[in-house]
Order: sequence, then C-alpha cells, then structure tokens
Amino acid sequence: MSNHSNLKNDVEIVESFIQGIHDSEIIIDHSARDVPFTKYELEQPPQRRNLADVLGLMFETYNEHKNDNLKEFSAKICARWIEKARIFGVVKEGEALARKLRDCNSEKEQLQKTIDEISDRNIHLEFENRGLHSQLEESEKFQRLFVQENK
Repeated sequence: MSNHSNLKNDVEIVESFIQGIHDSEIIIDHSARDVPFTKYELEQPPQRRNLADVLGLMFETYNEHKNDNLKEFSAKICARWIEKARIFGVVKEGEALARKLRDCNSEKEQLQKTIDEISDRNIHLEFENRGLHSQLEESEKFQRLFVQENK
C-alpha cells in the first residue's frame, strides 16, 4: 500500500471517529483519564498527561489543520492515538449505536410479522385459487355436456 493511501486512510479513520463521537455512536470511557502518558522533549521537563487529555489535544490539533497542508500529518498522529485508545479499551460503543441496534431489531420483528401475515394470506389465496380452478373445470365440463346434448 502506498504512503499516500495510508494518509487518506488516516484522514478517514479520524473523520469517522470524530463523527462517531458527535453521533454518540462512540464514546471515550472515563477510564481514559486513568491512563497516564509522559511526553519527553529535549531540554524540557517531562509533561505528564492522561489519555483523555492527549486524545482531546490530538482532535483539536487535527481540526486546526484539517484545511491546510498539515491535515494528513495531523491525521496520521491522531489515528495512532485512536488506535492506542482502542488498545487500552477506552473506546466504547455509544448509546446511539445501542439504540440503533434496538430500533433495527424492532423493525426486524415488525418485518417478520408482515412476512408471516403475507405468507398466511398467500396460502389462503392459493387455496381459494385451487377452489376456483376446480369450479372452473366443473363449469367447463357442464358446458361441454350442455353443448353435446344440444347438438
């Protein structure tokens, strides 16, 4: 896979993740505050943060650069932090996704009822059709007899 497609994929990962958060399909569990990270820079004191703060900072940085030439770079870094959050188990299914699943299951049950009703009606119509077909055959027999008798 080319480096360009990796960068596009990173943008899609970040955009999808942010949209999932906005739609409440994804939540970052409060336990992300309990996952410490330390940033070390040359000639600087170590900066201690937690995963929740780092994710917030990464999303903020991505949003600041999503319309300039640093978009792909910030997406790459942000996507790596999203992956770390998933590894630490702090990315959870949101209420909206659970509600959508319940709604889909409810719709599935309604559709199954409709299918069952239509199937029952189809069986009834097939039975009626056979009865009408038998009556037609009987009628045609009587018509042939009547024609033969009146010749």
